[in-house]
Amino acid sequence: YEISACLVGSEMCIRDRYQRRVRGRRMSFLPTFVDNPLGWGPVGEPDNVFKDIPYTPFSKQDKLGKVADWTATSRQNYQNNFPPKGGRAPPPVTPVLNVHEVDEDEGFNLVDSRPTSSQKTKYYKQQYTNYNARTAPASWQNKGAQPKSRTKGQRAPPKQRGWKKQWQNNWRTDQNAKRKYEPSIEVKEEWGPPVAEIPFDELLNHRFEPTVPPVDVVWAGSLESLNQTYTKINCKTPKVLERNWSTERTFFKVTTSDDPIIKACAQSDMAQVYATDAIITHMMAIPKSVYPWDIIIRKKGNQLWLDKRDISSFDYLTVDENSNEPPHPDGESINTPTALSQEATFINQNFTQQILLKDPQKSFRLKKTNPFVTNKNEKVPSVAYRYRKWKLGNLDLLCRSEVDGVLKDASGKPLFMVIKALNEYDPKVTGDWRVQLDSHRASVLAYEMKNNSCKFVKWITQAILADADVFTLGYVSRQKPKDNVSHMILGVHSYKTKEFPGMQIHPSLLWGSVKFLIDQFYKLSDGKYVLMKDPDKPLMRLYKTPE
Repeated sequence: YEISACLVGSEMCIRDRYQRRVRGRRMSFLPTFVDNPLGWGPVGEPDNVFKDIPYTPFSKQDKLGKVADWTATSRQNYQNNFPPKGGRAPPPVTPVLNVHEVDEDEGFNLVDSRPTSSQKTKYYKQQYTNYNARTAPASWQNKGAQPKSRTKGQRAPPKQRGWKKQWQNNWRTDQNAKRKYEPSIEVKEEWGPPVAEIPFDELLNHRFEPTVPPVDVVWAGSLESLNQTYTKINCKTPKVLERNWSTERTFFKVTTSDDPIIKACAQSDMAQVYATDAIITHMMAIPKSVYPWDIIIRKKGNQLWLDKRDISSFDYLTVDENSNEPPHPDGESINTPTALSQEATFINQNFTQQILLKDPQKSFRLKKTNPFVTNKNEKVPSVAYRYRKWKLGNLDLLCRSEVDGVLKDASGKPLFMVIKALNEYDPKVTGDWRVQLDSHRASVLAYEMKNNSCKFVKWITQAILADADVFTLGYVSRQKPKDNVSHMILGVHSYKTKEFPGMQIHPSLLWGSVKFLIDQFYKLSDGKYVLMKDPDKPLMRLYKTPE
């Protein structure tokens, strides 16, 4: 009891002393604390003692987002996300309770056994598509260098990667370097060094034009008339190209020295130079040739014979020879130069016979039959051989030319025709004839003439040598791009030979090349020679070969 009485007395003394000390200060009251013996928290409704007492310093401009914020970090994040409008930011908030969270997972590491994937770099191809180099400063345009400093609003030049810049600057060189062609004939060691080397530019320096009209020597063969229904074909009503004509009829590709009519003329010394239109027209188009070729030359006394080898490049047509992106020679694709050449020859043989009438009463028969037919039952195509003689200065040229068909005008006069066909092997390259041909025929023809200028020069000069009145051109396309056997005829158009659109034929330049080469050959000693084109350069080499 003495101890409890002492404790009660001391508690009363402490309370009286504390109340006297509080009365002496400015604070006039202390909040009362209510004990809750049954749990945690207040008991009943507390008096309105906490009115107008802030629980923590704050600004009236702040937006309250939480009832209570126990950490300083979240408050600072709130101030960063919602800064005050004008004025300086409120001072940092000191937390009411100094609470330190204990991370239960501290010191615990989780091992990830999944393979890590390397982050791939993303290239944005269209980032500088609309960049205009003309508005860039000169320092940017020099070797792609960027200026050290740029003014406001000035766009930086595009950054080109090394491989892209090299491809853009040297794409043509790289493409030509990949397309290396094999020589048309193997040069043997016993041939020795070349007798002469003639660059293509040398042919452009000579001009000549025959002043005397050519003279007809012999006509032989028979011609069929044009079927007018094929002139009405368009892309909406195409016709299938028949494939049986190249097998049912025999197409002759006879060289000069094997022609019986030329041999008979040579025995009577009718001329000094003998050739065919395939060789003469090729000599006129040499400056535009790209693929390898060779010509056999035989000098016998005062006679000069220009021949071709059996199954040579003269027997086939080229495709896109003069294109900026010609067909690639490597691989086993159906679009290699060799495969396309065979396909184009196959198309022309069938096309020239399909568009003609098979009516004997309407055919045009000459006095002499086909000189190359040995069997009477053998079927031959519609073709007429016209042997003509030209005066080339001191030398006479006897040349065999060909005519494919005949067309009668309103007065009944026969008009001789040369028939050829263009072939489309890939719509992505030509622009799809089925869409463009009917409405943009001129642009399609101009595009083909650009990519096949060497072939067009041969075709037009062949019609001029044969004195053909009409040049008929057909447009043949594959039924499917990956099928080089089935084809469709999309259009047939006829032109006057001398008025063919887009062809600027200069007779003096064409005959100048022929006259220059014949004069060089005629100066050679008797023997056999080979004139061949370098497979990769615009250069001709002349070799003397053993008989």
